[in-house]
Amino acid sequence: SRSLLSSCNASLTIAHAYQYAYHTYPMYTLAVTGRTLNALGDISLLRFPKILWLVKDHELRPGWDAARTLRFFCLGSGMSKSCAT
Repeated sequence: SRSLLSSCNASLTIAHAYQYAYHTYPMYTLAVTGRTLNALGDISLLRFPKILWLVKDHELRPGWDAARTLRFFCLGSGMSKSCAT
């Protein structure tokens, strides 16, 4: 009960921080959000391809490719900014 309440407070704090940043620095906030979501999407795709039926059981899974994730991170900035304008 206590840990649930503290996690709710943490979520509200993050939500308030995001709202403040979005209203104060909208383009920067969208760029950071887009970058982060793109990078997390790429990492999850590389980490869990079997869940998404992208590889068979007998195939080797590629490891984490930091350069690829960095490219997705940078692309996320451009996509977020173009969607905001």
